[in-house]
Amino acid sequence: MPSIDEIRGVVSGGNGVARANMYEVIFTGGNNDLNLLCNSLTLPGRNVLTHDREIGLRREKVAYGATNEEVTMTFYIMNDYYPKLFFQEWQAEAFDQNTWQIGYKNDYVRDIQINQLLRGTPATFAGGVGPINGGTVTSGAAGDSIIYGITLVGAWPVTINSISLNNQMDGIVELTVTFSYTYWVETGTAASTAGLGSISNPFVTTGL
Repeated sequence: MPSIDEIRGVVSGGNGVARANMYEVIFTGGNNDLNLLCNSLTLPGRNVLTHDREIGLRREKVAYGATNEEVTMTFYIMNDYYPKLFFQEWQAEAFDQNTWQIGYKNDYVRDIQINQLLRGTPATFAGGVGPINGGTVTSGAAGDSIIYGITLVGAWPVTINSISLNNQMDGIVELTVTFSYTYWVETGTAASTAGLGSISNPFVTTGL
């Protein structure tokens, strides 16, 4: 069982524990309001497609392709409904509900940048609405540094979810949007300096 000192060493060596509320999202063509109003999001995963291969009595899975998970984001809605209007206008470039015309892919896809941040010098703002209280801004604050980044290449809002309204006095309106994209790449990741490239794979030999 690892000791407390060993755990502390790992945490210290990794520059602390990554915080789920330290992030920013940057949309091509959008303003910083979308970043500040983004309540939650998912970093994409990747699923490797496989089929079974039999060699003698041995059966194993081998890769033949990959699929990417769609990315979901939730936004707080202000009284100007800016996030909903922005994504509806963007989605209309793919499908115009008035003319029922389908757009060309190159005309409606854009890149989205998602960054995991390390807390720097916090910024502050006054007032608050619902769960957004006055105080420290933990997303994209001044002085924060990027420790891990993802770029969604060729992204677009494939699903703009319905909005739920209710009789709760302190309820706040939220909008969930799901994005499809061509592929994702890592940018500004700390893993590039972690020496991962030096890890040898005993199961791989050259010439296979």
